[in-house]
Amino acid sequence: MWRPQAGDKVHAELELLEPLAVGGMSVIWVAQHLGLGRRVAVKFLSPALVEKEPSLVQRMRREAQISERLASPHAVQVFEHGMTEAGAAFLVMELLDGVELARSVAEAGPLGLPNVVALVRQAAVALERAHELGIVHRDVAPRNVFLLSVDTELFVKLLDFGVAKLTGPSENNSCVTHVGSVIGTLGFMSPEQVLALPDIDARADVFGLGVVAYFALTGEAPFHMNDDLPLFMQWAAGPMPLRYAAPELQPELARALDGWFARCMATHRAERFQTIRELCLALDEVFAVT
Repeated sequence: MWRPQAGDKVHAELELLEPLAVGGMSVIWVAQHLGLGRRVAVKFLSPALVEKEPSLVQRMRREAQISERLASPHAVQVFEHGMTEAGAAFLVMELLDGVELARSVAEAGPLGLPNVVALVRQAAVALERAHELGIVHRDVAPRNVFLLSVDTELFVKLLDFGVAKLTGPSENNSCVTHVGSVIGTLGFMSPEQVLALPDIDARADVFGLGVVAYFALTGEAPFHMNDDLPLFMQWAAGPMPLRYAAPELQPELARALDGWFARCMATHRAERFQTIRELCLALDEVFAVT
């Protein structure tokens, strides 16, 4: 069985240094990239997994291509991708020093309102750019929001555009997803994603960013797949009001934010903010009137 080892060369300019993380489908190593003159993160898929799920290689290729097109400071940068001689697919990314939002909340609790607002605005920069290019992320979730500190201020990177949908008229998504497949993170997906509707658009990311913001502010996801109440009834009811979920907020501000969250997470797409820009402008208005 193929396993990466410290000192292995991925290619002439890329040497593995130490393991960084192990996931269900991949392993990530810290490596020295001589050509770039910096340390990088290298994600590997094993040859056995590549043979079993060849679409995952297409997903890696897509992530690299989208990263090149985005060129956003708030999206993780991908430098290259390829296959090792042993048949393992790899992706070379910038090495980030920080923590995923999911882990941050689990270990330290909610972020606090100023940091949540910063998170929304910075993630919005990457998402708005993506949508301008006809790219829908489809998996805006706490595990894909990475928090860094830059000069003591929060800095956000959006991860994993590997399951993104390309919405241009000439784009083909069939190599990565199939009609009727559910794409995203359960509990953070929009209703249209859970229902596997074929016409997913940027409003799915509006929903996802709203759910992520609520999670970051309260420490709890607003919708739960294992709840006794069916998911469609949870969507209809909306998230728990902030006077209960975040009692430290001033009542007037909590009510204004409740309205903002309701628009983000409306069950019907026509009732949501229609764009990420509209979402951000409405958030600005919340603070202008409270």
